[in-house]
Amino acid sequence: MSPILFSVYVLRRWGYKVTFMLGLTIYGVGAILFWPCAKYRSFAGFCVCTFVVGLGLGTLEVSANPYVPFIRRKAYDKLYRGVWPNEVQQYPIEFFTIVQWNR
Repeated sequence: MSPILFSVYVLRRWGYKVTFMLGLTIYGVGAILFWPCAKYRSFAGFCVCTFVVGLGLGTLEVSANPYVPFIRRKAYDKLYRGVWPNEVQQYPIEFFTIVQWNR
């Protein structure tokens, strides 16, 4: 529901960072609203809070799923340029970081 309502629009209009912040904000608001619902023992309130948390998580998924491969490409960039065995000793931290992505 979230991608259809607003997440794709926000992602295209303002980018990944704003969409991450919006998703976390919606998720946080939904989580905070659980407290009054527990205090007043409202089943409908719990259902609404769960829906709001789901909207926040959906917004995070919309922005995170295309962003992760973009980050991985930058991590593999040195391998694609030919930094293999001869130069691995010069970049031990980067090499082991890149190797961990393969697991």
